[in-house]
Amino acid sequence: MDEKCIHLKSTKIRISRLFFILFYLCLYGCGEYIKREDNLNGKSIGYVLQKKGVPDEESTFLLESDTLYEYRYNLSNIFPNYKKEDIEIKELLWIAGKWKTVVWFYKDKNNLWISVDNMMWNTHEISF
Repeated sequence: MDEKCIHLKSTKIRISRLFFILFYLCLYGCGEYIKREDNLNGKSIGYVLQKKGVPDEESTFLLESDTLYEYRYNLSNIFPNYKKEDIEIKELLWIAGKWKTVVWFYKDKNNLWISVDNMMWNTHEISF
């Protein structure tokens, strides 16, 4: 590898780390604006739909660097080998007034959608 390539790669890693630190600080430092419902994690999609109702939006995507938008960044911590594996994620989004709630699911070994993470944010204070 030449020097320019190494420098670019190093710069990308530093930017990525900085972005993660800023996102983490916002996520855990903005408690009034971003919340998690830990009781939704590890549940079937049927359970979540029963608790939350019909989502306003639904999408499915492969977990890749290009799909790791800032609000999805924690998925890379849950699936650290996402670059080596095809991990299909289902994202359900609910909108209630100024709040948005998103729940992420993956297919388990029995081919069932199981929730792995969620986030709720105040859209008047934070925009993604």
